[in-house]
Amino acid sequence: MEPVKVAVIGTGVMGGYHLKNYAKMEGVELVGVYDIDIERARTKAAEVGTTAYDDLDELIKRVDAVSIVTPTTTHFEVAKKFLSASIPCLIEKPLATTKKDCQALIDLAKEKDTFFIVGHVERFNPAVLALASILKREKPEIYEIKASRINEASGRINDVAVTTDLMIHDLDIALALIDSPAEIIKAEGDRDEAKATIVFKNGAAAKLLASRKTKDKVRTLELVTSLGVFFLDYVAQTLTLSGKDIPVDKGFSLEGELKHFIACVRKKEKPSITGEIALRALEVMWDIEKLLPL
Repeated sequence: MEPVKVAVIGTGVMGGYHLKNYAKMEGVELVGVYDIDIERARTKAAEVGTTAYDDLDELIKRVDAVSIVTPTTTHFEVAKKFLSASIPCLIEKPLATTKKDCQALIDLAKEKDTFFIVGHVERFNPAVLALASILKREKPEIYEIKASRINEASGRINDVAVTTDLMIHDLDIALALIDSPAEIIKAEGDRDEAKATIVFKNGAAAKLLASRKTKDKVRTLELVTSLGVFFLDYVAQTLTLSGKDIPVDKGFSLEGELKHFIACVRKKEKPSITGEIALRALEVMWDIEKLLPL
């Protein structure tokens, strides 16, 4: 079986994680890395034994797939370049900065008979996978979701507000769990701390908190259902139902996401997080952001 040839575009913190995972992944050949800072690209390339490139056109000739881990404002142009060459992309969230650009990438992928996946990595958190499996099997009614995502400001992401940086993860999970249109949205806060309440057409509600104003690290999800109350800790990768532990096969979320991406490339299958799914989350997030003084 021929290895899937991949490259990473962007060598920030998250780009480094992609590089390290690809470098050790079976069935993958990490052929290169690109960054506008070529010296940084060379340093990162040396760490994982690959090649640094200063020309995207040269990389296009050598890859089967790429991870795009650049600043949000560059996602559209970089992804457009690779999708135009029918090269599948993993685009870190958020997909792009406007609905027009998101839709253009969706349309371009269809036109070129290729695909992209958007990096909503919490979908691959083992605790989330365990919860999703139970919900799929038992099909309980979902009444309410409460999520808190609190992180010290890292300096890694400064081109978007806390809503698009952090809250988007829990919003994506909420939209995946509650299959109903979002109707009523309330929000308060600022660029670095925000609260949002979403009421869905079926009566369920999601209450989301995201903050970059504290050194604490909290990433939790509480789900009130007809089965009882689930409590999920994203960091500890634990899950309980009404206080009783539920087994979780712990692992690395990003590794799971990248393996899914490579499997889709190899089998030419539709990914679990499509452009349409990512755009839906962004449209709700943009509605939230309209209510905030950002």
